[in-house]
Parts: sequence; C-alpha cells; structure tokens
Amino acid sequence: MKKILMKALVLVLLLSVNTELFAQIPVLNKRDLKIAEINSIASLDNENNMIVESAIFNLLIFKDRYPEWNFNNITEKLNQLSVEGNSIVIRYKAQLTSIYLTNPSMFDSLKITEKENPAKYFRQIAEKVENNLVATN
Repeated sequence: MKKILMKALVLVLLLSVNTELFAQIPVLNKRDLKIAEINSIASLDNENNMIVESAIFNLLIFKDRYPEWNFNNITEKLNQLSVEGNSIVIRYKAQLTSIYLTNPSMFDSLKITEKENPAKYFRQIAEKVENNLVATN
C-alpha cells in the first residue's frame, strides 16, 4: 500500500512540475494576434455586459503580454464604448483601458499578474491617471 501511495505521490509531483513548465505565456504569431484582435472587437460588441467587461479586462492582459501590437482598431472601439456603452461601468472601464493602451509609458510599472482581480488593475490605472493630472496642474 505504501508503494502505491509513494508512486501516486511521485506521479502527482511530476504532473504538477510539467503543468508549471507548460503554463508559460504563449508566443503568438501575427495571424493569431490579428484573430485575437478581431475576437476582442466582436466581444466588445456583445449585448451581454459581463462579456464586454471581461473583454475589456482581457485587453489589459493582451497589451501587457504583447506591448508591440498596434491597438488602434481596438482603441477606436473602446472610445466608442466610453461614450455609448450600455452601463456606466462599461463606459468607465473602456475609457481607462483606452488610456492604458494609448499611453504605455504612463503605466510602465503596472504588470497584470492576477486574472482574478480586475478591479485592482482598473483602480491602479485610475490612480495613475489621477496622479498624472494632479502633477500637471
């Protein structure tokens, strides 16, 4: 019985090590990035507010992982949402995300590491924008 438990423990440890090794950020080619952009814009057009909010947060992650990507098409859609979004939350998050995408140097220290806590990052973006406004006045 002890041998079986020991083998099972070793197997679980090996699987967990492999899972960690393969959980790295994928490197996407331009075609895949373009597909991600198209899907993001489609998600921003969704009638379900939760899908739109999720898509907005995913754009923060997308920019963090692929900072060299041209986000002009997405920024146009976010600017539209910041005026015409279905809720004040969507309008606010769309505006913050647009600022994040178009002013990367302002957010050099911001790294998106926790996918479970989007409010934390929107709060940090808002604080950076506010601090920048106060500093310039």
